[in-house]
Amino acid sequence: AAEQACDHFASLFEFAPSAYFELTGQGAIAGVNRAGAELLGTDRKELLGVPFLRFVASEDVDVLKRKLFGTEISQGKVSFAMNLLRGDACQVKRTAADLYHWKRCAGREKSGV
Repeated sequence: AAEQACDHFASLFEFAPSAYFELTGQGAIAGVNRAGAELLGTDRKELLGVPFLRFVASEDVDVLKRKLFGTEISQGKVSFAMNLLRGDACQVKRTAADLYHWKRCAGREKSGV
């Protein structure tokens, strides 16, 4: 039952129309769904291990750092509207993204790819 729930969650994450990013405790991308990779204009495999802040416009970096490394992330999730930078250097204006601490699901590591 736990494995089925994990698979169901993974499917919801993968095919959600919203961009979702799983981050390590240091803020690196541990997983990203299709919408997130499309938003950043970068292949998902190339995003893994890259600091998420690399894709955040300079005017939003300090606020996001406070959210990520402050008390708000303690609940496991931060939702934040920010200006993002795509892999092709184009800026995406005021995008809402949900950022999650990376966790293991039912004892299995999730690859995000």
